[in-house]
This record gives sequence, structure tokens and C-alpha cells, in this order.
Amino acid sequence: MFKNFFKYAFVIGIVLGNSFLFLPQYAISQTPEPIVHDYDIQGITVKITELKRTGDDIVTLRWVYINNTDQPIELADSGNPYLLGKEHYLLDLKDKKQYEVLTTNGYPLGRKHGDKVVVAPKSEYAMWVRFPAPPKDVKAIDVYIDKVGEPFEKVTITE
Repeated sequence: MFKNFFKYAFVIGIVLGNSFLFLPQYAISQTPEPIVHDYDIQGITVKITELKRTGDDIVTLRWVYINNTDQPIELADSGNPYLLGKEHYLLDLKDKKQYEVLTTNGYPLGRKHGDKVVVAPKSEYAMWVRFPAPPKDVKAIDVYIDKVGEPFEKVTITE
């Protein structure tokens, strides 16, 4: 049955200017490209790689800082690189609720780093932090990463 369908779709596509030649492509689920935004430091961009429920009451956000230059770039002052993981939040616009990074002893619950955070040339530096989880019916949420000029809107929360 499908064999004949595609044969007729091909013939119809030729008659109608090949518009049906791409029909099977729509049946395939495609993952959208991750959104990348500029960071406040020239040459650095930020890309969210995952927002996932990692417990009944926790979501984990993972992202990377991408150095697009030929020089190493320092992201954090030697004074307090933990701020790289602290000044972010999730915003549920529908329910008008903001979720702050979870902390322990005043430090963000996330990736630990040394005194300096330096992204090597043409490479990425991965980060992660945890947040209280929004209700299960919230399937996407806006993500705000400090020093990124615009939010990452409607980021899907995976299970």
C-alpha cells in the first residue's frame, strides 16, 4: 500500500512542481537546533544543552559557554567563579512563578570549578545547576542565564 502511495506521490509531485517529493520528510520527527545567544563577553556564546527532571522535585539545567575566538577567554573573576552558577533562573510565565538556583551553604548546587574559569580557544566549557522543579504539567519554561542579553524561551523540560 505505501509503495503505491509513494509512487503516486512522486508522479503528482512532478506534475505539481515537486512539492510532494518532500512528503516523507514530514513524517520524521526532527529535533530543533539548540538556541544560541551571545554572552556579555565578546567572542563567547551560550547554548542550552539540556533541561531535565532529575527527581520528583528537581530539574537540572545544562549549558555550555562557547569560545568562538582563537584566544582563551576568562569568564569569571578570580574572586568568585561560583557566580557563574548562581545568577540564573527559570520563569514560568503562565503561572507567573520564578525558580531560583538551589544552593547549599550559600553556593549554587551545580558544577564545581577552581579559582578561574577559562574557556580554551574554539572550545566549550560545560556548566550545570539544579532548580526546584515546576509542576509536572509545565512542559516548557523560559531560562535566564546571567550576562546573556535575552532569555531562552520555551525550553522543553525532558523527563
